[in-house]
Amino acid sequence: AEQYARYKNSQKSPQKIVNSYKKKAQQTGYTIKNSGGSGGGWGGYGGSNYGLTAEKSGSYLDVQAGGENSDLLRSVCRA
Repeated sequence: AEQYARYKNSQKSPQKIVNSYKKKAQQTGYTIKNSGGSGGGWGGYGGSNYGLTAEKSGSYLDVQAGGENSDLLRSVCRA
């Protein structure tokens, strides 16, 4: 089953938000597959400033932050 969550955060930059997820993912045994960002969008669908993908035993984590509304964070988890 897929789980989606959206959050708004105007207190931290997209990079800081993603780095927080990255640290927690690594602490809980996820392998980071891709992480980074640029002003032109990140990931297969673009539209965010910074993101990461991670995997753990068939579970996937995708986090994207920023975009047109720089305080928008989209986190997509798939178990």
